[in-house]
Amino acid sequence: MAFATQIISLSILFLFEIGLASFPVSAATYYVDTNKGNDSNAGISRQAPLKTIQMGADKTVPGDTVIVLPGSYGERVRVTRSGASGQPIVFQAEDPAVCHGFTIRADHIHIIGFEITDTVNDWAEGAGIHLQGKYGEIRSNSIHDVTRVGIQVWAADKDSPETSDCKIVGNRIVRAGLSGIEIYGRNHLVEGNDISHTLQRPPKWVNPPDWVDADGMRFFGSGHVIRRNHIHDISTADPGNTDPHVDCFQTWGPAYNILIEQNDCDIPDDGMQAIMINALTPPVRDITVRNNVVKAFQFLNVWNADCLVVVNNTFVSRLSYQRGSAYAIELHDSPNAKIRNNIFYDAGRNEYAYLWNDNGSAAGLEVGHNCHYISNGFPPAGLPWPDDLWTNPKLLNPSANNFRLLKDSPLIDRGNFLAGVSNDFDGNVRPLGQGFDIGAFEFQPNTSTMTPPNGLRVLR
Repeated sequence: MAFATQIISLSILFLFEIGLASFPVSAATYYVDTNKGNDSNAGISRQAPLKTIQMGADKTVPGDTVIVLPGSYGERVRVTRSGASGQPIVFQAEDPAVCHGFTIRADHIHIIGFEITDTVNDWAEGAGIHLQGKYGEIRSNSIHDVTRVGIQVWAADKDSPETSDCKIVGNRIVRAGLSGIEIYGRNHLVEGNDISHTLQRPPKWVNPPDWVDADGMRFFGSGHVIRRNHIHDISTADPGNTDPHVDCFQTWGPAYNILIEQNDCDIPDDGMQAIMINALTPPVRDITVRNNVVKAFQFLNVWNADCLVVVNNTFVSRLSYQRGSAYAIELHDSPNAKIRNNIFYDAGRNEYAYLWNDNGSAAGLEVGHNCHYISNGFPPAGLPWPDDLWTNPKLLNPSANNFRLLKDSPLIDRGNFLAGVSNDFDGNVRPLGQGFDIGAFEFQPNTSTMTPPNGLRVLR
């Protein structure tokens, strides 16, 4: 009996020791100050900080935090030590802490609040933040004037689970090269980011290839949620944008089970697009685009994608555009698409219908309950689909970019009931009345007192 009791006691002690090994007794906080720090310091107090962020990165173990004090850090930080579940390694800047960015090849790493600029002429090191790993979090950083992509969440296999479950939230990206954000892998959340002035040929990109472009976001892989981002002012007027084909969002696959919702996309130049989807590398399927506000020449140009869902969006074009093929949506060999409850305002300038589809896209196509309106008083081109409303939607103030519905809008309660669409652009519950409203906004009482959503810009 005594022997059995001893075995039990040893087992309990062994399990306790495992628990201590798995969870550090006390996570460390390191301080970095480029102005008065020294890398020979322990770095565990503000009074005796480290000098470089890299030294802080080299000291960390799971659960540790590196606080970076204000200053200009002339370094690119390379992170290869992973955090753990519930114990991320956190790099937290105290504004303004400026550096040349991060190259991360590790899991459970958080980068918060840095100003990142002036990266080198290189594919990975030239990105503001290059992340390869799982459960990373890139939050509230200001990234500008970098030679390549602003934030690149990368995997050698575009659909690899080795890069997965990252959060890219609340970052501001200005004058990145090629694309503001690029995501590979699986199950990322990309939310609340502001992207503008992407450059096709940034000043420090030596001999860029012919295929360079200037996009808002590029997405590959599966399971991503891309929500509440503001993409705007990517234009040929910017130096270096000699001949870009601008897209707010672009993929050429693989890309599947992707949700793009509640984003504000404003691309002003003639001939540019909100979303470009192509299946050069399949599969490309099951992409849902809902509750977005888009201002561009064209809304969607889709090739070889199956089961596309386009519902409750507000798309605004301009009568001044001159380019051909001005359909709001083009479907090329893309069967089983659903296009319902959308507003197409000034789409096609009386010459083009809001939808063009080829024979390869006719199978399983569901279209209807959309509003098509041309503000110059002439009728839209083409013919209505079932239950379409080709009438003035009566929006609150289109010239000021407020596309909410007036109380007498004919679009209230006139949409198709759509399972799975539970809110609108503002996050209000759908349906509010007897049925779904058409467009990105569900009518709210006292709408006339509301201000436009943050980030929406006036069309000029």
